[in-house]
Amino acid sequence: MNIDEVRSWTKLPMLAVLSVIFVVAGVGGVPPTENALLVQVLDAVQRTLNFFAEDYSAINVDGLFGLRLGQGQMREAVRECRVRTCDAPLLRRLTDIEALLNNASDSALPYLEAEDPAYFTRFHATIDQPYVLPYQGELVEAAFDTGVEEDLIEKSNTGAKVDHIEMGDTGAIVGTNENYNEEAGDACYARMLGSYQENEKTLPRCNITTNCWKYMTQDDTAAYFITHQLLYFIMTEHVGCKGQLEAFTQGRKIRELQHKFCRKIYQESKQLSSTGKVKNYRRDLFLEQTVLCGPLGFENFYRSDWIRMVLSWPDKRLGCFRQHSVDDDLKALMGDLAATVQSGHQRRNTHPSSYETTKDVTMRRLLREKQMKDGCLSHTSGLGFGVLCSYLRFLVRHLYTSSHM
Repeated sequence: MNIDEVRSWTKLPMLAVLSVIFVVAGVGGVPPTENALLVQVLDAVQRTLNFFAEDYSAINVDGLFGLRLGQGQMREAVRECRVRTCDAPLLRRLTDIEALLNNASDSALPYLEAEDPAYFTRFHATIDQPYVLPYQGELVEAAFDTGVEEDLIEKSNTGAKVDHIEMGDTGAIVGTNENYNEEAGDACYARMLGSYQENEKTLPRCNITTNCWKYMTQDDTAAYFITHQLLYFIMTEHVGCKGQLEAFTQGRKIRELQHKFCRKIYQESKQLSSTGKVKNYRRDLFLEQTVLCGPLGFENFYRSDWIRMVLSWPDKRLGCFRQHSVDDDLKALMGDLAATVQSGHQRRNTHPSSYETTKDVTMRRLLREKQMKDGCLSHTSGLGFGVLCSYLRFLVRHLYTSSHM
């Protein structure tokens, strides 16, 4: 089966109605109805995937990283749909999307290797298979009231219920150090992935050192520094090193660390979106935060207002996430700097990189960025696709009751 055959299946007309049943805390579900948010997320996933499927030879390693995250979420969405009361047309569409995604992701690999063999080899373990993360549904913050279920849901304009969480302040402190050392971080990743060379020998996978442990658990980190720290522990599970790391730390649980990081990251996400929207030059960071914490089951990141906000970001015609004007980014950045100085709350770390300077507007995010056709960004589009797929998995999980209940 070739990719054109798979793609042809996914261009069927959008379903007029998706039957949706939602159950809250064991209470009977609402009558089946169309859910606008689920339809919008499905369409967004389809458009972004079509963009990648038509140009997979131009994806870079970091764009494929996002696709692999999305691939894991799509696999789980299909699984959730099979064990729940999903209607047959929805399951068909999800499986068609999954087939196209599998084909596009695998087809990109030989092009990536040819483009940058050394980089491909070093990070191959990050992109060789989908990320199926251990989903444990919980909140990194508790709602104001004890009746969490009522704070957790909100009626959509079609009557079905979707997630929205209003949070209280639990005192999680956002860090100030954004100065991630790429060289030191890469070395720790390479040791974990089994691609680190020492004394002309490649060390085996799951090589953990005290220096790496200290660096990846350092306090007072923020922005891309803390997302890299969290990713390190996600990668630890992904490549099968969880047991070795927990033995090295004498029983310190990875989930405990992930919760700690995502609790702080959630505070950052709230700050980034405090005006109801995220500045263009901060969108990549917001997507990283969501695509790493959401699939772990931290459901605060699946607020309906955030889902609708992110749905407005991809290009409506192309489906990708495009580069914005550097001038606009610099104006926003200078406005942020002026407001910070004027308010008298300038951070202790006054190094320019703390504020996303002109250099930082195009800095390496999780790994590296690459511009594709029509101003589309490979890494940001990959992250965005992963986020959209995680939204889809969450909605399927919460809009449909399990057939095993």
